[in-house]
Amino acid sequence: MPSSSSPAEALRVLVVDDEELACRNLRRKLLATGGVSCVECTTDPTEAVARLRSDPPDLLLLDVRMPGLTGFEVLAHFPEEERSFAVVFCTAHDEHAAAAFEAAALDYLVKPVDPSRLAAALSRVRRHLTPRSPPLASPHATDLARARAAGIAGWLERVVVRFRGGLQVVELAEVLVLSSEAHRAVAYTRCGEHVLDPSLTAIEAQLDPRRFARCHRGHIVQLARVTAVESDEVVLEGGRRVPLSRRCRSALMAAIAGRQA
Repeated sequence: MPSSSSPAEALRVLVVDDEELACRNLRRKLLATGGVSCVECTTDPTEAVARLRSDPPDLLLLDVRMPGLTGFEVLAHFPEEERSFAVVFCTAHDEHAAAAFEAAALDYLVKPVDPSRLAAALSRVRRHLTPRSPPLASPHATDLARARAAGIAGWLERVVVRFRGGLQVVELAEVLVLSSEAHRAVAYTRCGEHVLDPSLTAIEAQLDPRRFARCHRGHIVQLARVTAVESDEVVLEGGRRVPLSRRCRSALMAAIAGRQA
């Protein structure tokens, strides 16, 4: 996914924050800092996923706690190796949470954002986007681990799916099985199937292992939805059956036993 502008040019920024006032304040400060050509804002994290897919900016300035999708759930749709944009978190969390992210995220700003800190963050982004720079940031799994350690992020609870030409949010609690089929990922619920925006690989590391387990290389089942385990199949609520591989069988049985303990 190529970047939309050269690192030497002024930055294009997308601000994602569920508070309209916070969006306006960040936009004003970004433009006042200089070296920024365009600042777009959205209070809807689901819309942010669509924008990042269709027209990625140079910099994503992202809140953590938002209704619908958290900042980490937005990033789960963009594996680190596929991102062309830099990510800076901007949230109201305390200093301990900020410290947890400092080493893993490109930068972490605490509201209300100090203009000098914002300018420093933008300088870091420009250095990071130069051709001489190494790949962006540390692996997303590390970011999430640090977030969980700081107590400000949990396991993935919802995903964005394609629906009637647009996007909608599906709660993972409603999912029976996540499957990889014909080069696409599909979430199956009792009501139907939903094509996932992220790949199965992209979301697997974000799933709570107490709730989800692989039963086959192409299928991850929700343990609470399993009604029976047969020799080579897993039976789910509603009668849906998915294959069970010998390699995954013992781990799946242990996960089921762990839930019942």
